[in-house]
Amino acid sequence: MTLTNTSGEVILSSNNGQVIDAVNYSDEWYKDTRKSDGGWSLELINPDRPCDVSGENWRASENGNGGTPGRPNSILNAIPDEIFAGLVRVFPLDSITIRLFFEESLDEQTAADAANYTINDLNVAEAFAESPYFNTVLLKLQTPAVRNTLYTITLSNNFSDCQGNRIGNGRTGTFALPDVAESMDMVINEVLFNPATGGVDFLEIYNRSEKILNLGDLIIASRLGTSLSDAVPVAQNYLLFPDSYAVFTSSPQDIASRYQVEFPDALIMNNLPSLDDKEGTIVVYRAGDLQEVVLDEFSYSNTFHNALLDDENGVSLERINPNSNTQDASNWHSAAASVGFATPTYRNSQFLLTATTNTAFSVATPTISPDGDGFQDFLLIDYQLEEAGFLANVALFDAEGQLVKEIAKSELLALEGQLKWDGDLDNGEKARIGIYLLLVEYFSPSGKVNIFQTPIVVATRLE
Repeated sequence: MTLTNTSGEVILSSNNGQVIDAVNYSDEWYKDTRKSDGGWSLELINPDRPCDVSGENWRASENGNGGTPGRPNSILNAIPDEIFAGLVRVFPLDSITIRLFFEESLDEQTAADAANYTINDLNVAEAFAESPYFNTVLLKLQTPAVRNTLYTITLSNNFSDCQGNRIGNGRTGTFALPDVAESMDMVINEVLFNPATGGVDFLEIYNRSEKILNLGDLIIASRLGTSLSDAVPVAQNYLLFPDSYAVFTSSPQDIASRYQVEFPDALIMNNLPSLDDKEGTIVVYRAGDLQEVVLDEFSYSNTFHNALLDDENGVSLERINPNSNTQDASNWHSAAASVGFATPTYRNSQFLLTATTNTAFSVATPTISPDGDGFQDFLLIDYQLEEAGFLANVALFDAEGQLVKEIAKSELLALEGQLKWDGDLDNGEKARIGIYLLLVEYFSPSGKVNIFQTPIVVATRLE
């Protein structure tokens, strides 16, 4: 038997094939990057917690020899298991087969009782816990689930884990037959491509549609020229509901240890294409009948970061507006210092839905405080033009009328979009507190000059 370095499965069975114990280990369980490089064993913390299959009951040995073969484990802790965490998520394999996911092994008898499951408008015909870990349950329905219908499954009070702990919280879950994802239903919402030393990358996507979508349909790749490369399929079926987030990373444990993670279940272990620390292109797509269907694509650059940022290591790029152009550099900004420089699994610190306007140029919030706290860290200049081909010069002047920042020079504009100022000056310094004048000169294709100007306030946030 060969044990691979990163992950693997070990099953202990009786002569008649009955599973006595099983473990599906991962180097994530070490919770110590130094020890996970090799030479250290994984030890079971509490043998009196046999139901826990999540990895929380395992950790790297603390014995100086690297392990304790034939002796009591170095990290033994005999605190009894008296809690059943409950249902984690639900996924429909097809219209009559539903899989339930738990972090603990279940009592097989209660798990196999169809009367312990209630689903609105549907009846469960049969149920059974799946070997060898018994932490998933397959349900067979008497009648098929209907598309575009949201179902809630409720577990009875009789439901228990393998040690007889009755279920408390986590008694309900929701599911629906997933829709087919089309372009821009899901968008790239946050990227960490330059992690802190010893850290890993992550990619966050956001469901901006009204559909319920399956992440298991996705493939993540890089783009080199016109070709996709380094394609990595998403290995896990997972329902992403409207206005929800999911984060892909090779090490959820590393991300959770470095950043605030509001929804740990939305951290999905999945390898990513290699992300260059300076620039690159990420493509999220699904297979189509004739060719791939690109859902979103982002050509990132470290120049999209706040110009005043001292250190980009470990700082994610956040999308400002999910409804604005992915490729628009002004739609991206460094995550705020106040949230720890990244917001995996929840709303971005720089999130903003820009209101539409009837004027060509507008500034919704003319006051900025570029201090990295996530509140008015930058200035957004919105525009909507009546025809293509406009060029613009955008400049900032101080109270004495001196030019201090050229935000754009002879820039070819789209029909609508945004320009962004991070609070930096042309000399590389941060703008001082005070009043500035924003001047926009925009030239129509026929050569007509138009002017937009408005005062801008650079302030500091009062505690």
